[in-house]
Amino acid sequence: MTMLMKRTSLLACMAALILLVGGGSTFGANPSSDESGLISVKFAGGTVAEYFEALLKEAGTINVMLAPEVADVSMPPVTLTSVSLSAAIGLVDGRSASPPGRFIKLDVHQMPQFHDGALPTYQVRAEVHRASRRVVATARVWTIASLLRDDVFDADDVLAAVETALDILQSTGEPVIRFHKETGLVIARGDPQQLSAIDDVLGQLQASQNLMSQRPYQKLRDEHAALGGEMESAKARISELTGERDSARDEIRRFRVELEAQMARLAETERMLQQRNQELADLTSLLRKTQAELEAERRKSTVDGKSGRDNP
Repeated sequence: MTMLMKRTSLLACMAALILLVGGGSTFGANPSSDESGLISVKFAGGTVAEYFEALLKEAGTINVMLAPEVADVSMPPVTLTSVSLSAAIGLVDGRSASPPGRFIKLDVHQMPQFHDGALPTYQVRAEVHRASRRVVATARVWTIASLLRDDVFDADDVLAAVETALDILQSTGEPVIRFHKETGLVIARGDPQQLSAIDDVLGQLQASQNLMSQRPYQKLRDEHAALGGEMESAKARISELTGERDSARDEIRRFRVELEAQMARLAETERMLQQRNQELADLTSLLRKTQAELEAERRKSTVDGKSGRDNP
């Protein structure tokens, strides 16, 4: 059977809302599905229907009921290595599309099993809504000066919370948020759902700040402030000790330089002393030699004088 015939067969089954493939699947079991039930899939992207074709090819056996709308919902490229079939199918959950005049959102359910050892059965349902008229973006302004008063939150905390809430909305339009530090104003432009989410976040933060401003939290803040003071004192002491250490290091370096100079002078003096000792030894040797020559000369003169007296 060619791939085109396989795809045509699959889409026909989806139109009937049921695709049930057992061990006798046309695709057959694939060796990449090991005994533990794990599969590996490399899907280049396409529709959800084509993604299930890829899963079927790898798993060999899938019990699944697909809504016909899966052919209208896109699926990005997917690469899975040694995952369960349930996890692979779970990636489809929440996928959505907005074809002309409609909004489609998919929902995956695993059906209950009534027999031990039975293969799991999955149902992919489609929630379809008619496209509403275009939502007009509006702007709103909030003041968060009160949130920043008691050092419970800072501006980065507040804006991060707002952005997190907007991220999970999955709205089609991208909101615009600006914070004016000098006045503590948050200005946002978006659809009503986005602006409502911002309003909810700021309200919850205000409630949290009010709660933390009560007496039990005041004690904690006082202790935190005291610890902050002690930390600043410790930092100052560390800075002072660091300065003393650096001064001691400089003094040691100076002493080392002076010691090296003294050692050099001492070595030069020792060399000169050795030279003088050698000269003294040479002079002593010369003196002894001269004395010996003089003594020999004196003895010779004495002998010559005595010989003259004995022979007139």
